[in-house]
Formats: sequence, structure tokens, C-alpha cells
Amino acid sequence: MKDGFKDLFHFGVGSAMLAREVVEDFVDEMIRAGRVQVDERTQLVSDFSKRAEDLYSRMGQEFRDRFSQMAQEMDLVTRQEFEELQKKVAALSAKKKTAAAKTKSKTASKKKNP
Repeated sequence: MKDGFKDLFHFGVGSAMLAREVVEDFVDEMIRAGRVQVDERTQLVSDFSKRAEDLYSRMGQEFRDRFSQMAQEMDLVTRQEFEELQKKVAALSAKKKTAAAKTKSKTASKKKNP
């Protein structure tokens, strides 16, 4: 599942890069058509790119919000809950080892001193 998110992230980055290229091509076409002056190119590309980045950012936030909502509805464990459970399991495991070592040591003592 983690790879899926990584792929989705890379898709988003690639889309943003492609969007900039599309914007540049669009502005260049507008210049060729005489609708835009050459000296306006940089500003237009910047403006359109900023809008595309803002849209991409909003879409990313919307995706994260919806995914979080779905995860809650599906009652999935959060990263924080998972880490807390790992700590509890590690603590219980350590307790068990300590108790087993004490029991083993008492058993060995009893065998030496019947």
C-alpha cells in the first residue's frame, strides 16, 4: 500500500511538471497567435503555474482529508496507535522475559538446594 502512495505522489509531481510544460506551450501559442506579447510570457507562465500549483495543493489536501475519513470509517489503526501498541508489546515482552528468567533462576536454586 505504501508503494501505491509513493506512485501516487510521483504521479502528482509528474503531473505538476507536465502542467508547467502545457502552460508554457499554451502561452507560446498565444504569442504566435498575437494575443499575448512576448514580454508577458514569463509573468503569464508564472501566474498559470501558480494557479496550477494551488489547485494541485488543494486537490492533495482534499485527497488526504477523504482518505483520513475513509480510514476512520473503516476503523483503521492510525500510525500513532500502531506505535503505541508496539511499545506496549515490547514492554510486555520484556516483562515476560524478566519473569521467565526469575522463574528459571528459582528453579535452578531449588534443584541445587533440595
